[in-house]
Amino acid sequence: MEALRLELLVEHADYARLGLLSLLLLFPRGQWVRLVVALFAGLELAYAIGTGADQPRIIGAAVLLGLALLIFISGLVAASRVRLSAEEQAMAGGLLSGIGRGQARHFIDQGYWLNGRPGEVLLREGEPVTQFCYLAEGEARVQMAGRPIGFCRGGDVIGGLGFFSGEAAGATVILATPARFWCAPAERLTPYFEAHTHLRRTIQRNLAGGEPPATEAIALGPEPIAAPSPA
Repeated sequence: MEALRLELLVEHADYARLGLLSLLLLFPRGQWVRLVVALFAGLELAYAIGTGADQPRIIGAAVLLGLALLIFISGLVAASRVRLSAEEQAMAGGLLSGIGRGQARHFIDQGYWLNGRPGEVLLREGEPVTQFCYLAEGEARVQMAGRPIGFCRGGDVIGGLGFFSGEAAGATVILATPARFWCAPAERLTPYFEAHTHLRRTIQRNLAGGEPPATEAIALGPEPIAAPSPA
């Protein structure tokens, strides 16, 4: 009786393991997780065949291996078809570093690429941050209480900290030259971030680790002046 019970437990554990691996295929952003599932499914299949396991277990492992490989390869094909322009590739390599091309494409599509003129205000001191801007080309002045304190250049994010924290802007940002920038309104991007929390965390991490920090202005004058937060 004890031997029979142990055999049943082992058999159920085998099926439970296959079931867990199957659930991992549904991991929303786990392209490489699926490759790991395929590896373990291959090992399960080899072990089942080698030990003369029952036919349902062999078939289950074979089906899981096939599905994992199919989903993984389909993801690679889909990613290879994603097209990014030169400015979008620069954005993906900086602000969106660590995010796949497909996810980067989806995020960029939430906003718009715009051409700005000198004098255009992107952020106003003391007012809510209602848009998320990525400056691709050009230069913008940063002012606090009407006094110039720095500037932003291509690759910087304008209003990033204030956008995520909900605080009012700590400085005014005005375009100093013709510029090219990507912009997404808060009413569109906020619910998007709520639905894609992993992407939000990645962008916040990239903002915090930028070189120079993407949310800070580059100081002007002979002595560095601390950039406002948020700016």
